[in-house]
Amino acid sequence: MSRFFYSALNIEKNEEKSVILLITQSVFLGIFYGSFEVVANTLFLKTFDSSFIPNAYLVSGIIGIIMTSIFSEFQKRISFSKLTLLNLFTISLITASLFFGFEFLSTKVVVFVIFLMLGPLNIVALLGFWGTVSRIFTLRQGKRIYGIIDMGQIIGIIAVSYSIPLILNYLQSTKGILLISAISIVVAFLFQFIIQIYFNLNVSQEEGELEEKEEIEGKGKKKNVGFFKLLKDKYVLYMSLFVIFSMIVAFFVTYSFLVVTNNKYPAEADLAKYLGVFTGTMMIFSIIIKMFVYSKLMKTYGLKICLLILPVLMLLLTVLASVSGYYFGFEAASGGFLLFFLLISLSKLFSKSIKDSIEYPAFKLLYQSLDKSIRFDVQSRVDGTVNEFSALFSGILLSALGLLSFFKLIHFSYTLVIILVIWIFITIQLYKQYRKSLEKSLAVSKSTDTKTHSDRKNIINQIIEKINNADSEKIENITDFVNIINPILYESVLIKLLKHESDEVRLFSINKIKEQKILPAYKNVKKRIKTEKNSKIKDLLIDFEKETTKLLDKYSSLSSLSTLIKTSDVHDKVLASKIISVLYKEEYRQLLVLLLKNNDPVVKKEAIKACGYVKDEQLLPMLVDLFTIQDYHVCVFASVFNYGKVAVDYLEQVFNKSNIENNILIDIIKLYGFIGGSKIEKLLLNKFENTNHDILLESINSLQLCNYQADEQSEHKIQQIIELNIRNIAWDLAAITSLKDNNKTDDLKQSLNEELKDNYETLFNLLSLAYDAKSVMHVKENLESGTNEGIGFALELMDLFVAEELKPTLFPIIDDSSNVEKIKKLQNFFPVNILPTKELLTAIINRNPNYISRWTKACAIKSFFKFEDFKISDDLIAQLFNSDRLLSETSAKLIYQKDKDAFNNCIDRVDENIRSRFNKFLDIGTKEEFILLYDKILSLKQIAQFKNFSTELLSEVVENITEKHLNKGEIININRHDFNIIIKGKIALKSNKKEFIENSILWNNFSTGIKNEFTVQEDSLLFQIERQKINELIFNNNEIITSFLNL
Repeated sequence: MSRFFYSALNIEKNEEKSVILLITQSVFLGIFYGSFEVVANTLFLKTFDSSFIPNAYLVSGIIGIIMTSIFSEFQKRISFSKLTLLNLFTISLITASLFFGFEFLSTKVVVFVIFLMLGPLNIVALLGFWGTVSRIFTLRQGKRIYGIIDMGQIIGIIAVSYSIPLILNYLQSTKGILLISAISIVVAFLFQFIIQIYFNLNVSQEEGELEEKEEIEGKGKKKNVGFFKLLKDKYVLYMSLFVIFSMIVAFFVTYSFLVVTNNKYPAEADLAKYLGVFTGTMMIFSIIIKMFVYSKLMKTYGLKICLLILPVLMLLLTVLASVSGYYFGFEAASGGFLLFFLLISLSKLFSKSIKDSIEYPAFKLLYQSLDKSIRFDVQSRVDGTVNEFSALFSGILLSALGLLSFFKLIHFSYTLVIILVIWIFITIQLYKQYRKSLEKSLAVSKSTDTKTHSDRKNIINQIIEKINNADSEKIENITDFVNIINPILYESVLIKLLKHESDEVRLFSINKIKEQKILPAYKNVKKRIKTEKNSKIKDLLIDFEKETTKLLDKYSSLSSLSTLIKTSDVHDKVLASKIISVLYKEEYRQLLVLLLKNNDPVVKKEAIKACGYVKDEQLLPMLVDLFTIQDYHVCVFASVFNYGKVAVDYLEQVFNKSNIENNILIDIIKLYGFIGGSKIEKLLLNKFENTNHDILLESINSLQLCNYQADEQSEHKIQQIIELNIRNIAWDLAAITSLKDNNKTDDLKQSLNEELKDNYETLFNLLSLAYDAKSVMHVKENLESGTNEGIGFALELMDLFVAEELKPTLFPIIDDSSNVEKIKKLQNFFPVNILPTKELLTAIINRNPNYISRWTKACAIKSFFKFEDFKISDDLIAQLFNSDRLLSETSAKLIYQKDKDAFNNCIDRVDENIRSRFNKFLDIGTKEEFILLYDKILSLKQIAQFKNFSTELLSEVVENITEKHLNKGEIININRHDFNIIIKGKIALKSNKKEFIENSILWNNFSTGIKNEFTVQEDSLLFQIERQKINELIFNNNEIITSFLNL
């Protein structure tokens, strides 16, 4: 039950103790402040004339500045754990001294000191408390938890405030309430001891700030700019003026409230009771407005209204109070006093509650549009320096006005009307500057070198960078990745490594060039001989140069090359292709045609690579025809990549043929992305009409690689795809919400969340095509910050450039409202509903595969295993005949376990090969072990290297796996280039006894003798993928490269 409670509050298991301790301490700090405030205000009003209030505010402000300065100075000199204890001990001592001070000192002196210390003691207590919180939680945790912890103080204030009337029934005077305040701060002090037993508060805790700066600033450097220089910026100036006038208004309202309340309640006990109940009510109003009004107000009316609502409402109430006081009286004896009192009380109620719940969070949004280099500086100056100055100035202003003999309470309301009019004007000007700042922010984001596009080109660059920084032991494995992706680029990389600073790497490079006879390296080798200092490497370079020179001289003529090609030796034909790639003339074209027609795969692949080097357009039709043959498409891809734009028409002809495999079509679109150009962009836009979702996604990625920016006509086409994508997001949100409280569908919920994440990624990729890509990235970064301010700022930015027709559907899915609220808004546009679980599972199984992954469908089928009372439906039976192995296997297992009769009635209609496979994992007439693809995927998810793989990719991986069940004592052979995963058990390399245990991966990471022999030390299960298959997977999926090279 307790875990359910924590989960509901989004508190993780390892955070429970810290949250409970801090909330409890926060409650006692709330009781301390709530009770201290009632005592301070009540006793001061009943001991001194109300004309003393402004002077007391002034002195209190000065004391506050001094105490916060002392706290800051101590923070630099002693450990934070000691400082927090000293801080709370000092506050406890002062509070207790004030309570006992009534016995030894003049009542007036003690009361005056209590009133002066109200603000300063609360400020330093909260400084210590939030300092502790920030040292226990990271910034990311804080985004979830700070609001929960803050509620503790509010609850404390509400509890003690509403208890005041009851407490006064048992106490003789208001002074006794100070004892509750003293006891509460002592308890908070004791909780600080307990917190420090469990948590280390002395670790360097710039961590949170640094994390935020890294998230927001990236590599930007902070500028140290003087504050007066910052004020030359109109935006910063109006922000400062807004804060100043907000503080002045708060002081005026509080002053008026205290005076009229004192007049209304002459008896001390009555005044204390009213102040207690009023404070509690005020805090409840703050919570209600913050929880139920602020977000709706911001989303519906925007920042401008949120900033204006308080000054406009205060102006209305103040004008009404002024009119009421002028015509009906404002003195306690006058007939209209009650109305005046109610209007002033309402002003105080709304001033405090709206300031805390609307103005403060809305104002924080203004900082987001500032230049990154000055944002934190401006925020600290405005929140700190300007705030403190505002409080001090407000006290001075009240004191100055109080010195005027004719100035009465009503005149403060008159003056406040003028101040509020100015504040409204400042707010309007501030919002105008904010809009300009947004535009400036977008302009800056466009001019900065921000990563905005697909990682496909980056992957190659990162691998090459990895090669340049790799040691000799890892260089071979890394270059092998390049060879898998692009064999021509692989040769180019080896040639470039001849200039590497490491002798070992250069030695590796020349050895590979010699071994593979990479003749295009010839010119580079000749140059390198002149500068190479390592004698061993130089000798190898000279050997290669001599051998190549000899070959090129011997086979430089058409007749000699023809003779070489006509031999039956495969190596001679391969050599002929290599020579042609270096010495190509038009007369050699027919020779290359003959080599391309050769039936030997090795010869044909070398001829294809030669075409990539010579780039003879006449050879393209024949070359592109080979693209559709699976064994050659990697080499053709590399070769056509070198041709560039001249290959486009031929590729398009292949694309438009019927019965072309999906991966070939996707490879063609990938090539388009690398080639680029206006013609390519038009072709890719036309692919948006393709019914295959994979084609659409690849077209989006390729357009991004082209740095495409939509014109007015194509923007409309992209918007249609965006609408379709939003529809998919809405469906995912509804599905996730439907399963929210279901604990039987964890795999399915995880898969749907992964789909939702992918759909959001696609959404922003589409937006970056329709609008400026860097502006969209700027929006995305703010959304990913996870803060209310970041999300609000992102929406404000998008409001500047997104088409009006998109906003009603786009904004709801990216704001920070709950899924239920998002769905309600989207139901006006799309048919999305929250469904019962079983109905949803059926809907997932039947959903168009373009809009949902096969893994999610498999999870839905698997979820039925956990339900007892359901009938096997035709929808489930249909999955038996699905060509997708993952779905057919999972459904077969379900139907067989739940209803054997239904299974037997259908199985005869299933293909014989599929039926045989079903029999293996259902244990029908066979003892052979068999693992479902579904379970294989779950097994891979537990292995570190696969953690970042999408389940869609994992489902591809497992389809290529061969299971090997090994018995203890067996001797087995393993090819180091095959991909092997030990799922359970343990094996050891026979040559050097090196052990490989459960979840180990064997792939190019061991050196063996000739036999590659391993001893099985325990009964083991091995998942194996042959070299060719793993290479195909790598070529098609960048995720594998990034994971295994730690890019």
